[in-house]
This record gives sequence, structure tokens and C-alpha cells, in this order.
Amino acid sequence: MPRSVVRSFSLLALLTLGAACNSNSSVNTPTTPSNPATTIETFDGSINKNGAVAYNFIVAQTGTVTATLQSVSDTTVAIGFSLGVWNGTACSTSGIFNDNAFAGATILGSVNAAASLCVRAYDVGKITDPVSFSITIVRP
Repeated sequence: MPRSVVRSFSLLALLTLGAACNSNSSVNTPTTPSNPATTIETFDGSINKNGAVAYNFIVAQTGTVTATLQSVSDTTVAIGFSLGVWNGTACSTSGIFNDNAFAGATILGSVNAAASLCVRAYDVGKITDPVSFSITIVRP
């Protein structure tokens, strides 16, 4: 399977889905954009065996959201990586995910209205020791 998998899906459809389980969540306050057309945010974290972490962010206008798994501390271990809707307590994901993600993997979503979204990194059964990662979000 290629190191980078690109998936595109309308996040508007995700707004009607229920919440998904999440073992570890963190709220992030978006930065003020230097260019109102695009905002770039970076989320750094680590996951343990059977763990997950989610970060939420606000998209105020329509457009494309790009999430890139910039780095993973253990380059031999694939992790799960998804883009979804933040329901206030958890990251609800469906359809926009990569369960075999390595550094450089990218996922795309199209936003049709303002929304509270999230990105999630998780163990897919391959982590034995904690793994650090960095994810970059480019959003309208």
C-alpha cells in the first residue's frame, strides 16, 4: 500500500452522524489567520498501545480541509489517522480515514458550511511502545 493515501469525502454528511468513542481528547483554540483564506494549524501528540488522541478545530467557511501526518517517531509502525466532526466531547469520524498511515499521508475533506471539525490519531494494533506524531491541518 502506498505511504500516502488521499481520500476525499464531504464533511457535511458527517454532521448528521452520532459520536464515536475516543479514549483521549484535547481542545485546541484556532489561531488567528494571517491570510483570511487559509489557516494552518499543527497538532503534536503521542499515542500508546490501544490509545487514541483527537484535536478539534473550527472551520468558519466553505472549502477544502487538508490533514497531513507530518511525522511519526517510529517510521516502521503504521497508525490510524482520520478527519471528522467534533461533537463537543469526541471526534465522530466516518469515511475519511487511513488505517495504515505513515509520515506523509494526507486526507482531504470538503466543508460546505461552518463546522467544528477534528483530526484523530490512533493505534490500529501495531503500536507496542508510545509513538509521537505531528499533524498539520490546512483549512479555509
